[in-house]
Amino acid sequence: RLAEACGFPSERIIFASTGLTSAMMRHLVARGIRLHLDSLTQIGQFGKLGLKTEVGLRLNTSERSRISPFTGNDSRIGIQDHELDAALEACRSLGLAATGSHVYIGTDIVSVDEMVAGIERALELSDRFPDLAYVDVGGGFPLDETRFDFDDYNARITALMSDFSRRRGRPIRLVIEPGRAMFG
Repeated sequence: RLAEACGFPSERIIFASTGLTSAMMRHLVARGIRLHLDSLTQIGQFGKLGLKTEVGLRLNTSERSRISPFTGNDSRIGIQDHELDAALEACRSLGLAATGSHVYIGTDIVSVDEMVAGIERALELSDRFPDLAYVDVGGGFPLDETRFDFDDYNARITALMSDFSRRRGRPIRLVIEPGRAMFG
């Protein structure tokens, strides 16, 4: 609601949250807002609603560039590596197009190498999505921008995404969530 009140059109909003209720799922789809599903259970719940639409899948890359309760095998958030094929098959069988992947990389990462390693892992998993249109990477940037080399990061992810898009045979969009770096 805040994003819409700020003038963002619904097609530019991505809603990524755990514990989505069926009512919230219906509301988001009715508003034309893209949503990310974060478990096999949530995919099944969404599928039962009969809403034939595009969805994103939140992946748990087990990326431990920063110790976080949101990544790794102990996390309850995100589709684990070993569940990805089942998740994509569930989407296909329910008439859902999994067009986006979403990965939480971490927070307060000052190393471009660590950030790029997380994105490389996200692209490796995202390459399994037959209908992929975008990769959404969340978190990471430090509050103090002087601690991070944005020029190096930009050059490296531009090269990564250009190569990835070329291999996929079409442009794949990168969505970057600045997270707390923007609001902090």
